[in-house]
Amino acid sequence: MPKFRFFHGWLIVAITFLTSMLNAGISGYGLAFFIRPMSESLAVSRGAFSSITLFRLVLMPIVPFLGPLVDKKNGAKALIISGSIIGGLTLIATSNVTELWEFFILFGIIFGLANTLMGGQIVEPAVLSKWFIKKRGRAMAIGTMGISAGGFIIGPIVGWLLSNYSWETAWVILGLSVIIFITPPTFLFMQRQPEDIGLLPDGDLQGDSEAENTSKSTATHDISFTLKEVVKQQQFWIIMGVSAFGMGGLFPVIMHQVAYIQDKGFTLTTTTTIATTVAFFAMIGKIPWGILAEKFNPAILTSICAISAGFSLFLLIFGQSLTILYTYALFMGITMGGFPTLINIVLPMYFGRDHMGAIRGVMVPITQVFAAISPVIGGFVWDYFGSYDIAFALFASFWIISGILMILSTKIKTIINQ
Repeated sequence: MPKFRFFHGWLIVAITFLTSMLNAGISGYGLAFFIRPMSESLAVSRGAFSSITLFRLVLMPIVPFLGPLVDKKNGAKALIISGSIIGGLTLIATSNVTELWEFFILFGIIFGLANTLMGGQIVEPAVLSKWFIKKRGRAMAIGTMGISAGGFIIGPIVGWLLSNYSWETAWVILGLSVIIFITPPTFLFMQRQPEDIGLLPDGDLQGDSEAENTSKSTATHDISFTLKEVVKQQQFWIIMGVSAFGMGGLFPVIMHQVAYIQDKGFTLTTTTTIATTVAFFAMIGKIPWGILAEKFNPAILTSICAISAGFSLFLLIFGQSLTILYTYALFMGITMGGFPTLINIVLPMYFGRDHMGAIRGVMVPITQVFAAISPVIGGFVWDYFGSYDIAFALFASFWIISGILMILSTKIKTIINQ
């Protein structure tokens, strides 16, 4: 009888899923539900409340120093555990804010730091790229499904909490959840890479000659370049632009779509259902994108995904009926949801896996600038015009620009893909 062998890498995928779900569910999808009640309670405008994302930029100088830690043994474990404890306690403290500046410091700066430590865009994709090569597409798809699960699972929970309890109670429950559900599994199972525990990428065992030969053959297509080598390549800067514009289109949609749909005259219950539908299709859509990325050029798929997301967003802009809004939820979910998965596959495809933490540490700050500024634009456009229409048209253009840039990256010949 063949001996069943469970690959530890799938536990890494599970931790990534769980951490991504809570990170995105609280800082993105969940925060959207707090815009109305907290803005009214603190007596501030939506633009001022949306400025919370700008305070995460305070952390940008330290991000490049966090990236290399992911490439060190036990670095990822230490970062995620620290982030979960800091983040949980910060969310509990957020329940006591009475002024907007307190919210900016607690949720914007301190929880922003915790979010970065727990994974964000640095730790989780870098670690997954080390554990998988041949099966990287499906592993990255399952791991990043947690981002959309944040909207499908955490978002409705936040909506339910706010419907039945105060926003202060909701923050306490979310804070406890972060500590309980992230800290223990990370402490028990997180490992930097398979070689640290006698394994090879994708589940091959050390000492298995056939598996090692296969792994070596695969590794010839996974040559790793150092950060110093990568920053000299045009591809790196183009992909940075792809990620920046993509996230610049993604984050404001997540943050403002709930308020946008409510402004169209729909109830919180209906709005929650539509937002949950977006997250659901974003979640299940990651799997086919990931599998396709193992068979076709992930860069081309990323371009298709981003451009399609841009055009899908116009359904929300012009949609006044439930039929159109649910059509938006379907197409936007599938396309928007595939973007984080695909961009996380493109990076190690071009640059290898050994130094992915350091590479992402340089790339993420620029991406986060776009992700932080675009929600603020949405809030102030609403304050000035009383409508999100112009802002969401801008976000749609961000998606389309991202897709066009991705096409350009495939046309450039460098030492990385020669």
